This record gives sequence, structure tokens and C-alpha cells, in this order.
Amino acid sequence: MTPYQCAIKVTYFIITSLATVGFGDLHPRNDFERIMVAITLLSGVALFSFIMGNFIAILNSSKSIYDEPEESEELSKFLQVLKRFNKN
Repeated sequence: MTPYQCAIKVTYFIITSLATVGFGDLHPRNDFERIMVAITLLSGVALFSFIMGNFIAILNSSKSIYDEPEESEELSKFLQVLKRFNKN
């Protein structure tokens, strides 16, 4: 098998594994391939977790913009107005 064909098979295997489809038509046959597949799968899971964590943080920050203020925030604003009105 040429290096080009081997690269195509490895890329196909990685994509099907990371997509959790895993058709079973290709599988690692020696220890080196098993180690590379394990590293690739762990890297894929870590990258996906990182991206989803950032996405959730963005959603939470945009959600907090549109939320109603809490009672403590309203009380704090009220006390600041009283403080200004009474000139400290």
C-alpha cells in the first residue's frame, strides 16, 4: 500500500471514529495504530468539550443580559439613589 492510500484510510478511520459511526470495516491492527487511534480519539473528545464549553459560556452570558435583575441588584440601585439624594 502506498503512503497516499494509507493516509486516506487513516483519515477515513479517524473521521468515522470521531463521528462515533465506526462502521467496523477498518480497525487498528498493531500497537502503533492502536496508540495513534487512542490519542486521536482523546484529542477529538477534548476539542469537542472545549468548543462546547465556550459555546455554553456564550449562551449563558447572552442569557444574563436579558434576565430580570435580582432583588439584591434592585436594592443596591435603590440604596445608591438614596445615597446620592442625601449627599452621602
